[in-house]
Amino acid sequence: MVSLWLWLACIGSAPEQAPDIDPEQASAEACDAGNLAACDALGLLLVERGVFPGAEARFATACDGGLGKACAHRAGLYADGLIGPRNPEKARSLLVEGCQKDCPACCTELGVMWENGEGGHEDSRKAIDFFDLGCAGRDLAGCAHFGLAAWQHPELGIDPGRARLLLTTACDAKEGDACHHLSRFVLEGLGGEPDPAASRELVRTSCTLGSSLGCDALAFHLVRGIGGKPDLKEGMVLLRSACKRDLESACREIARLGPDSD
Repeated sequence: MVSLWLWLACIGSAPEQAPDIDPEQASAEACDAGNLAACDALGLLLVERGVFPGAEARFATACDGGLGKACAHRAGLYADGLIGPRNPEKARSLLVEGCQKDCPACCTELGVMWENGEGGHEDSRKAIDFFDLGCAGRDLAGCAHFGLAAWQHPELGIDPGRARLLLTTACDAKEGDACHHLSRFVLEGLGGEPDPAASRELVRTSCTLGSSLGCDALAFHLVRGIGGKPDLKEGMVLLRSACKRDLESACREIARLGPDSD
């Protein structure tokens, strides 16, 4: 689902102004003079102040003028219901426009909407195509989503070697979820030889980079001794954290091991 994160993805924030210049006034003057980036920046300032209809109008000007990231900002307003009831259909159409106007993060988020059926029917093939576009535009989240979708939908015939390569590129660039998804390919030998020890290192890297998916997977690697010796002490700490976040598989694993097994 599109959300406020998209206002900062690919996208940036309002430019800084000299202390004696009112940023809203300066952006408004530049926007009125035809500066699309200023229109987008003004929209962001208005969002921060809770003036959502005014922000939508400025984003619309920039989006209609060809600034893809402004289309994404506008989509966020509709998706989050900030200018009326939630309207994922409108958000999806705006992300299509943004994707066509050089906003790779728009392509990625559009893929998420196709995958989840937000704003229309589900279509995993179209989702993967948009993830591919986002990744090609150097949106690392797009590469991560592409790899995950390739793993989840083997029936679509995505080359596992290519998916693994894209995940490796994103993981090397410190995209934590990509490291987690890559670990699945490495553990199962998809697109290369299976390597449990390397899988364990990947989920640890993913966890270190802040991915909850990586931390959850690391817990199972540790308590089950995947890719190395079991470490019940660290593994149980991670399992308990995951269980508190309502990850059922973690709660079941704690019950299997016994709450005092560390």
